[in-house]
Amino acid sequence: MESSTRRSLRTRSYDENNVGNQPTAQSKKVAEAAINQPRRTVLQAAEAKPATRGSGFVVKTPSPKNSCPLELSVQVTPCDILERQPALPSSKESASRKRKVKISPKSIEKRTKLNPTGSPTSSLEEFQTISYSKKHSEDMSSGENSVHSTDATHTDVVDANVLDNLKTKYEAAISQHRVSGHSSLAGLPEQLPALNADPLFTRPVVKLHKVDIEVGASVSVMTYNILADCHLQTHSSQYSYTSDAHLSLDYRGYRIIEEIKHLDCDVVCLQEVDDFFYEKSLRPAMKMLGYEGVFYRRKGDGYAEGASTFYRSSTYTLDSQHACSYAQLADQDIDKSEHSEETKQLLRQHVNKEAVLLTCKLRHKRTDKLVVIGNTHLTWTKFTALDISCMQMCYAFKEMDRLSEHGEIPMVLAGDFNTRNTDPGYQLALEGYLNDASLKTLQQLRTVTYADGTERALVDLLWCAFQHPARNIASSYFTIMGKEPAKTSINFVMNSAVDYMWSNNVQPVSVTQTNSICHEMPNIIFPSDHLSLQATYAF
Repeated sequence: MESSTRRSLRTRSYDENNVGNQPTAQSKKVAEAAINQPRRTVLQAAEAKPATRGSGFVVKTPSPKNSCPLELSVQVTPCDILERQPALPSSKESASRKRKVKISPKSIEKRTKLNPTGSPTSSLEEFQTISYSKKHSEDMSSGENSVHSTDATHTDVVDANVLDNLKTKYEAAISQHRVSGHSSLAGLPEQLPALNADPLFTRPVVKLHKVDIEVGASVSVMTYNILADCHLQTHSSQYSYTSDAHLSLDYRGYRIIEEIKHLDCDVVCLQEVDDFFYEKSLRPAMKMLGYEGVFYRRKGDGYAEGASTFYRSSTYTLDSQHACSYAQLADQDIDKSEHSEETKQLLRQHVNKEAVLLTCKLRHKRTDKLVVIGNTHLTWTKFTALDISCMQMCYAFKEMDRLSEHGEIPMVLAGDFNTRNTDPGYQLALEGYLNDASLKTLQQLRTVTYADGTERALVDLLWCAFQHPARNIASSYFTIMGKEPAKTSINFVMNSAVDYMWSNNVQPVSVTQTNSICHEMPNIIFPSDHLSLQATYAF
């Protein structure tokens, strides 16, 4: 027997033109097709053997043929093999090292990083402003949010000593900590461990047991909320468990860049990137490491930070870039609705929460294949506004589906979703529509209040913002590990897993296992209040 709520879902399926609550014949057909289609298949991997811990993290030694964690082949190592990432190279070694990716028995691609000592270029590029309009084809005239682009066609003056300068400031911060006498949290070392025992650089890689597809290209993606300094300064008293030296951007920034260099990914998606840190430190350092990038600043909430995506320029070229605010996308749906002006105004006020989506369509140089990478940061509501986070999640997948030409182009969406895997947003991401339990949860949130005191639920007033057309969405960590990370963020208000990597039309091949954390972050070991995630895909 089908519940009344389920029956209502059949008549309230995804239809971009059906922005109200009244079903159409077309929406009914779409709903029937969506509900009757087979559920997504999640490839269950065998449980990985846990790493033992003695001096740092000790992992099972791989066999000689699988000794290099940077090799990726059709016959992937068994899931119970946990491979330690290689020791962090020096800047000199990183510059000359060649990264080899084994794509197939007959095809090997050598991806060489750009030479950091290459000839300097002329002047800072002129930043380009790109955004969405209602038709997604016109530039946004207000200039409220902007994309800063640095690609291979631009020329920059890059300080060849930027990495050395960052290290000098980092070492000064360490000296400051020693002088301050500030004690670390119980259980954390007073000094950094040796490189081969540093948890930041000894995370094992877990691979699928087998991939039965022909692989023509691969992409490794990293996502990382690096904790904007503007947020840290605003809430400095809440981070008193960590010394000022370890909270300084001199210390944290260097550790962040070293972690990025260590994971050595093709694409790096960063959230909460300060304007000045991007321009003065991050962008020049990443360029020295062989990356080009784009930066999307959000200004609506008064913070000078945004999202930044970098790609390895020796392997990928940037075909196009787009950026949007979820509040703007919601406003478009509100305008198209048949609600009264009073209701439209109340809805605009309710959904006006600043959150960003930055997308890059990248072209693989050797195979000419395209992949769409999405980088997002949803609004932090302390888990009290599940309707807002669910709505933003929905818009993220709508945009990714549109830009990937409805699943024709492989896509990866990564970032800080501020959503737990028990929240309605997580379920909606995977299935495209709300199940009975999720719908009931959101209908209980009567957060839109009229002048006469009447309260309505956002999901009942703007149903189109709670369904997306993307299909076969998979969580990369769940696909590989059989579960999401236990925690990806711990600070004075957070103790949950809220960062994810989603994909469609690509095969997740491996993920870098997250650290087991029980101390508030940032601290002497971890430079942000989030952990980084990393996954490799074949397409």
